[in-house]
Amino acid sequence: MLLSRSPQAGLQVVELTATTVVLIFVAIFAYRGYKRDVRKELLFFGGLVFGTLLSLVDSKPLVPHVNRFYRMFLFAIKGGLMSDNPLPVWEAVKQRPPLVNVEDPKNLLWFNTVVFVVLGLLSYWLGNRLWRGSPPDILAMATARLQGKKKSRKSLNQITSALLTQLTSTVIGGLSGFLVAMFFIPRYLASTQTLVVIPGTAAWDVLTQNLRYAIVVMCLVFIVRGWQQAKRR
Repeated sequence: MLLSRSPQAGLQVVELTATTVVLIFVAIFAYRGYKRDVRKELLFFGGLVFGTLLSLVDSKPLVPHVNRFYRMFLFAIKGGLMSDNPLPVWEAVKQRPPLVNVEDPKNLLWFNTVVFVVLGLLSYWLGNRLWRGSPPDILAMATARLQGKKKSRKSLNQITSALLTQLTSTVIGGLSGFLVAMFFIPRYLASTQTLVVIPGTAAWDVLTQNLRYAIVVMCLVFIVRGWQQAKRR
């Protein structure tokens, strides 16, 4: 990632290479993986793998079924189910263009994107529904051991097992981020470099003008947080 100043006044140009964008995706999803149960991450990763495999063939096995359900939906909303003579309605529906046209690259692109995103969101939601538990707090377990509350070998084994489990979840999350990046970057950021133009002077003016509001909000957050902690005690 390179940061350079444009000859135009007050502009900064940030050059993001494809490698940088991929690493950003991997880091974000790895952090999310560390915060989630490993079983949830495995299911999420499986959904992304399935979406990636479908994208390799442009999700064409799904196209006939999607177009069929689309025509059935049009037939229903146009009154074909309630009509005494549904044949004219069906003939009119058959004249409509298909929802997914495999001959149109742009149409196929958005269909692939929808399939990939839906599979990812569905596997993410399903993981949260199946396993509602949170990963163990490794820091709290280690702190309790250091303070002498739990110094048995069993507690050490528990910490080691939890650490390995969360490390595995982190790695799986990073792999999920890699799959997401490899899906979107070639399709939507096909150029070798992406330029992000930041109006530096204008951004600084906005920050300075709204700094007092940010300070007030931060103070309120700390006050509310302290009040909640005092109430728990």
